[in-house]
Amino acid sequence: MKTILSSETMDIPDGVKIKVKAKMIEVEGPRGKLTRNFKHLNLDFQLITDEETGKKKSPPSVWRIQRVSVCPNCGGNGEVISEYCRKCSGEGRIRVKKDIKVKIPPGVSKGSILRVAGEGDAGPKGGPPGDLYVYLDIEEIPEIQRDGINLRSSVSISYLDAILGTVVKLKTVEGTTDQQIPSGTQPGDVLVLAKKGAPKLNRPSIRGDHLFTIKVAIPNRISAKERELLEELAFLSNSPGSRSQTRPRVQQGTGNTQSENGSVTEKTDESEGQDDPWKKLKDFAG
Repeated sequence: MKTILSSETMDIPDGVKIKVKAKMIEVEGPRGKLTRNFKHLNLDFQLITDEETGKKKSPPSVWRIQRVSVCPNCGGNGEVISEYCRKCSGEGRIRVKKDIKVKIPPGVSKGSILRVAGEGDAGPKGGPPGDLYVYLDIEEIPEIQRDGINLRSSVSISYLDAILGTVVKLKTVEGTTDQQIPSGTQPGDVLVLAKKGAPKLNRPSIRGDHLFTIKVAIPNRISAKERELLEELAFLSNSPGSRSQTRPRVQQGTGNTQSENGSVTEKTDESEGQDDPWKKLKDFAG
């Protein structure tokens, strides 16, 4: 780099004292004291000696300030280009558009930064190119929220399905899958699909879980028939003895049931289904 060494002298007026320690300058005069730090500048302060005696003046009256700066003509390059190239303006590089493919590793999240070596701007005057930094903005799925390497979703079922159990279709990052909802599911229960979450960054063999929060939908209005069936269920729930009294006893070793009055009736799945109020209510509700 081409540099220029310039120097200037400064006369110290009478009544002013100057102390220089490295690049810390302390000036003391009639109006007070002032201290400045010039360490951030490429300056050198030097006391000028007396021309007659060859010794430093005490107190000093003249200081020389030397400054190193870059040549304003060549910009520190050591050469001056008289005719610039019209395309690159003498820089040796031009701006062009280029399409590149960037491999996105599994497990990245919003705000992740990918470094692509050698795909940045070309260096000036044939220098090496820089790197390209890609900032990722992840397009999220509305039904799926990310929590670290785990994924969270919610699934809504009817109160009948929560009581009796059902099979629902769940949306995951790998597609739609059928999942069994067990009977007696409570609102707020969490259904866990293991190893269906996001992979861990730089360790794709480790995957999180997909957690589904169960929401039970309670209808605002019900029909007269539904109310009748629900009241029957409420009566059976509040009177457990009445259910055992009306249910026939099963004889050992036979497929028949005997009632309290001694009559024998055949036990079939169809008759049980017809007498089950839960099945009636679910069939009626669809």
